Amino acid sequence: MKFHLSALPAAIAVISASAFAAPAWNSTTVYLGGEVVTYAGKDYKAKWWTQNNIPGAEQWGPWELQNTVVTPTTAPTAIPTIAPTAAPTAAPTAVPTAAPTAAPTAAPTAAPTAAPTAAPTTVPTVAPTIAPTAAPTATPNVSATPAPAADAWNANMTYTAGKRVSYNGRAYEAKWYTVGDVPSQSGAYGVWKDLGPIATPAPTAIPTATPSSKPAVSTSISSIQASTWKNGAKAAYSMMHDDLCAWVTDGQIDYAAPALKARGLTSSFGMITGSSCGAKHWAAAQQFLNDGHEIFSHTRNHSDANSALWDTAGEISGSSDDIAAHLNGYRPTFFAWPSGVAADLPLAYLRTAPGYIGGRAANRVDPNGMVIYDGHITGINTPTTPDAYQIRSEVFTLSAQYSEYETQVKAGGDLLNLHLEAGINKQGWAVMTMHGVNDTSWNSVPLQQFTNHLDVVKAKVDAGLLWVAGPSEVLKYTYAREACKPVLNNNQSALTFDTSSPDCVKNATPLTLKISKPATVGQFYVEQAGQAVAIKPLGNYPIWSAGQAIPAVNYDYLITVNPLGGAVSFMLK
Repeated sequence: MKFHLSALPAAIAVISASAFAAPAWNSTTVYLGGEVVTYAGKDYKAKWWTQNNIPGAEQWGPWELQNTVVTPTTAPTAIPTIAPTAAPTAAPTAVPTAAPTAAPTAAPTAAPTAAPTAAPTTVPTVAPTIAPTAAPTATPNVSATPAPAADAWNANMTYTAGKRVSYNGRAYEAKWYTVGDVPSQSGAYGVWKDLGPIATPAPTAIPTATPSSKPAVSTSISSIQASTWKNGAKAAYSMMHDDLCAWVTDGQIDYAAPALKARGLTSSFGMITGSSCGAKHWAAAQQFLNDGHEIFSHTRNHSDANSALWDTAGEISGSSDDIAAHLNGYRPTFFAWPSGVAADLPLAYLRTAPGYIGGRAANRVDPNGMVIYDGHITGINTPTTPDAYQIRSEVFTLSAQYSEYETQVKAGGDLLNLHLEAGINKQGWAVMTMHGVNDTSWNSVPLQQFTNHLDVVKAKVDAGLLWVAGPSEVLKYTYAREACKPVLNNNQSALTFDTSSPDCVKNATPLTLKISKPATVGQFYVEQAGQAVAIKPLGNYPIWSAGQAIPAVNYDYLITVNPLGGAVSFMLK
């Protein structure tokens, strides 16, 4: 017995040392974010989903170099040396000596001493301690756990999957990326999962205590107006990648998503949700949502709307069902037609299909099955979109064939940047449709051209000229801008939103407001429902209201608030 007991620490040490060694990288293995591998003597951790990307080979790639671990090499060497030496020495010496000399004495003495001592000590101590402690502790912990982990919901804060908030006495958990979606209005298929009531009323205490503790006084402002685009940008820009799940477009996963993430930009990805969509693509789509990208429907089977294979309900509503089934209840709100064609009846169906709020413009198929190419599907969208189901878009091709920029591209221009600049110049909404990046898809965007374009986009965002978002987010902003009207109170020290319009409640999203300088000099700050709101100095750009451009007014600041997030107060310290 003594030999085996002395050998046990060596066995444990060997197991512990091997448990900390990362497995060798395998080109055929699928790795998820957070997994660690060893390659060329170094440890790497996956930043997102990856397969067959060599660790350390790409600057913006999916692998992050970790500190090199050297302890596993020394630990196994030292432990086996100690264990064998101690074990043989102790066992043979102790056992033979004890047996002949002390056998009669040791047996009676050891048995009574060990048995009575172990039994009474173990049974009364363990049983009473565990049973009473577990019962009272478990009940309060279960009901109170959401409260400390759930801060009050902030209408202007970005939440990613798994983040918890409290709202109106209940706890909610985000199922994917969200900003401005009111938890109580999320519904069964919305972004927030209702976790139930909170035991302690912590959320209601925070807004009440914060303002009263500050030595502040109210101040008034003279004018306020909703900004045409979020953050006071001159233009909006949406990037759309079609055909996710087609396999030939896997450059979206391997190259596009990492490049976007490295620059803090978002895009949107259109899924073909039929049987060809594999586990790899569903996992990638979930990661896209977690990173703030939009998933839109590109039908179930990528059939053209004028083909014999077309099934309106299956391709439009069925695709939405597929996405909800695989992405934790998430449902697409935007639709894109394969080949850019749509007949009258399928388009009419889309306009009333549950969940959808818009779609990309398509060339009309007449009753004789002929496609009418009239040019209405391309160009820049105006700030007030006349038809949410006819959103104009530029389609990327290597030669800019049939594009209004074809001549400029042949002269050396970049199609992606030309369309972006046109959107800024017209102060409208530019949408760019692409397929894969650096892969074998139709007119795949070369990697260098794609990353150069993202650098241009990032520079425009940083300069305050551009707002980048998915098509659904831009549409919701335009709806809320028109339907949710800001109203100043009598002394102009606070504002609320007129939410009487159903379109306001349905599409409420954080709105950027232009406000004038307060009448009294002092340290100006703004609060919404007791929470501080960021204030940004403003440049004077035209704004749109009710479909018309309004001349620039001398506004001084920008604030972004949620129409359903409570009253907004203007204060001075």
